[in-house]
Amino acid sequence: MSEKIKQYIVELFQQGKIKAFLGLKDESGHIVPHLFSNAEDLDGLNFGTERYQLNKILIQLYKRYPDVTIGILIRGCDERGLKELYKWNQLQPEKIIAVGIACSKEQAEYCECSKPYPDTCISGEQTPGVDNKTVKKIDSLEISERLNYWLDNFSDASSVMVVATYARCVFAMNAAWKRWNLLKEGKYRQKTPSFICLEPCIWLEDVLIADSAKRHVLQSYLLEPSTRR
Repeated sequence: MSEKIKQYIVELFQQGKIKAFLGLKDESGHIVPHLFSNAEDLDGLNFGTERYQLNKILIQLYKRYPDVTIGILIRGCDERGLKELYKWNQLQPEKIIAVGIACSKEQAEYCECSKPYPDTCISGEQTPGVDNKTVKKIDSLEISERLNYWLDNFSDASSVMVVATYARCVFAMNAAWKRWNLLKEGKYRQKTPSFICLEPCIWLEDVLIADSAKRHVLQSYLLEPSTRR
């Protein structure tokens, strides 16, 4: 699979269809995001099971280089995120060339993914999707139980920021937690240390991270499946 995709990317460079390719690279045994600038640089290209939110990096690259066409390595979930970003004009599809790979059956089962392969699938077997048992379990709860579940999971600000960091198409035009005068420094402590990117935020605009705001958001957005975007 790796050689097939690598050759496909080499051809994109040689044909002048892309100026750079955003993928994963093996750096001293660690798989990390990397922006490949030419075909000769692809020796370290990696297609392991490690997951990074390359869509978030792509947004920043597009903002800085709006006239450059960039290729990106995607899976099924990444492609769904890209489509939403196109809808919200965060990216222009004519400036993005997606190179898709399918996830294995084991990966699909672990993530409970309904479509573990992208439409633009260059390599990999398109395995059947898996029902999301976790979502079904939450949806089966009574309203009060569901609210308590989300309030418990969003009991501190870091949980919300983790969503903002790791979701594939999350951003905000005017997020309140980017207004530092509204947040008390040092008040929200993470349960475990982690690196959090604060720039990409969720689409819930003008939401202040406070108990009352969280309760309002959870009640209006998370309780009823029919109201979700």
